[in-house]
Amino acid sequence: MALATAGNLSFLTEAMVTGSARERIGNSVYGQYGQDFTSSDGASFMIVALTNRHFRDLTELTGTTKAVAALADTLGADFTDEGERYVHRDALSGLFSEWFSRHSAEQISAALSATSVLWERYRTFAEAAEDDRVTANPLFSPLDQPRIGRYLAPGLPILIDGAYPPPAPAPALGDDTAAVLGEWLGMTADDIEALTESRTVA
Repeated sequence: MALATAGNLSFLTEAMVTGSARERIGNSVYGQYGQDFTSSDGASFMIVALTNRHFRDLTELTGTTKAVAALADTLGADFTDEGERYVHRDALSGLFSEWFSRHSAEQISAALSATSVLWERYRTFAEAAEDDRVTANPLFSPLDQPRIGRYLAPGLPILIDGAYPPPAPAPALGDDTAAVLGEWLGMTADDIEALTESRTVA
């Protein structure tokens, strides 16, 4: 699966055709404009502009329309071309980041929701665990795990007869020893007890 995904994303193809590996680009989106930004209160957002409309809305939202046009003139770039937006992503991100750094997460979320820009806020696993997408998700159900406690655990992520098969508690080391020895070696409970005692003595 991992190799197929790498091939479909051209990571393998690029190395085979050009003889070089693709550079590390962090959270940037290869061939498009996509970048993460941080709000004034420390929240992180991922922004993606796939189309000219997305990009135009992003420049209008951040008040950088004129600055982006000036940058294009200086670089001799055409930012209606998604490839050029990718090539000059660092310069563009420098312009956009100022707006994000001056606004709170709540302000940014509200402003982005009124545009066509593709976005989402990064969340910690602690935040995700309290979100309705987990707590109200039929994939998750309460599980009493011995030695751990009670929590919401995911079942099998495949609907079977309209429902997700629920999770089951995981056994601790040794929980199934007696059953395995009895089934595979034909040992009785007395045999297992004697074996356990001999190992303890040794």
